[in-house]
Amino acid sequence: MEATLLSLPSDAIIAVLRALLPHHLTSPGYLWRPALSLVAACRGLLRLLPECLSQGFPSLASFDASRPSVWWLQLIAAVQGQGTTHWIRLRTLRQPERALPPGRKCPKTTPPVGLGFGVSLCAMPTKSHDGVSLVLFGGCSSAGEKRGSTHLARVSWFPAPLAQWDEVHPLSDWEPRPAARAYHTAARAATGMLVFGGVSGRHHLLNDCWLLELDEVGVLTDDEAPAARWRELLPEPCSPRPCGRSSHVMVPWGERRMVLHGGRGARGTLADCWVLEEESWRRLHTCGAHVALERHCGGVLGE
Repeated sequence: MEATLLSLPSDAIIAVLRALLPHHLTSPGYLWRPALSLVAACRGLLRLLPECLSQGFPSLASFDASRPSVWWLQLIAAVQGQGTTHWIRLRTLRQPERALPPGRKCPKTTPPVGLGFGVSLCAMPTKSHDGVSLVLFGGCSSAGEKRGSTHLARVSWFPAPLAQWDEVHPLSDWEPRPAARAYHTAARAATGMLVFGGVSGRHHLLNDCWLLELDEVGVLTDDEAPAARWRELLPEPCSPRPCGRSSHVMVPWGERRMVLHGGRGARGTLADCWVLEEESWRRLHTCGAHVALERHCGGVLGE
């Protein structure tokens, strides 16, 4: 039967599957049984099921079918959550010590503790497995001590939701790196993670900008102890740049630009808006209401 069914055109097979599917994503289990029984009897249909479900349930169209394990996890979550979003607790994966190059410290495989508040967390794509990597930087302890450490969590979904934490070290001890800070911002850039501003350990407001280049050293593509390269983005001399600030917003605008807004400056809450493009800052002159905000969130709408 499988060979006969698979000999049909893909459109015909999808039409058969759609006829067997229930009308609602949250339908009870027995209504899903006919379609799932057919797929179980003919495993070759698995490749067509994502397309079929995406056509029948538009809410699934945004799921990434190119990564099968992530797609199935999203489908299960959508069915179990009955169309709502819910949290999944990640278990920390402990691994034995790995071979390290000379001079490299042993990575920590437990979640960073004691960071307190004012940290940044940025999601980055992962090429080696169907998951995501989270980059955590900086922060302030409960005693007020600023931290300059960088931690990477490789998150995988199968066979269970797991997070493997590692502390990321520079490739060498003499390479530059950002000063310890808290209340900064971090955002995903084209080649890594961009960090701007914050409060230093001496309570100075910072306006420096750093790029953590992850892909260049392969930290997201192998299972070795992670390393990364920090690079400070230095605008041209005498060119404009945002003043030092903390508790601001910085978000990606397309693939090559960042938008910065507000925050806490030396003279109070700020309302200015800046764009970072090709390592150069330019101020956006806005009209309308004077929106001075700090400790807020924001995003880019449309183009």
